[in-house]
Amino acid sequence: MFEYPLTIAAEADPFVLANGLQLAEDLCPSAYDPGVRVASLRGVDAAHLVLADLDLWECLFAGTVHLDPLRLEGACTFNTAPPAVHWRRWPPVRFTARRVLAEEHHWRASQPGAVQGWVLGAGRAGPLQLAPVYRALRKAFPSSPSATASNADSPTPAKHGPVNASG
Repeated sequence: MFEYPLTIAAEADPFVLANGLQLAEDLCPSAYDPGVRVASLRGVDAAHLVLADLDLWECLFAGTVHLDPLRLEGACTFNTAPPAVHWRRWPPVRFTARRVLAEEHHWRASQPGAVQGWVLGAGRAGPLQLAPVYRALRKAFPSSPSATASNADSPTPAKHGPVNASG
């Protein structure tokens, strides 16, 4: 647990060394994006944590302690639901355009008959474990429902499309 508030933020400007030269940030040439990514918050006590301008595309949140007080500021990016309508059976499957957690991607991709676009991964949390995570993260956004009313930009479970194992 962090005793005092801690902010983890991406820095848009390059780092400059004492001699005035820019620090080379190409140490990982295979990396697709130089942005700052968070891989997991599992086991972290987030009571005093602020995340700002970070890539949370593949971040695992299930298992984070005190997720309610976490604050997300700036342009934190999340994964998205697969676009379009999927016509493999009747009725067609359509997912609401929304930000989703990496764990939901992993769970949906692992289900029999999963539609294309969901990505397998290390997260093994299912709907029962993810529902409280989504509720807590809604509060983390500056314009969250807990601070105001309804926030379409926060990661939320699907309101359209199936919630069953095939969706």
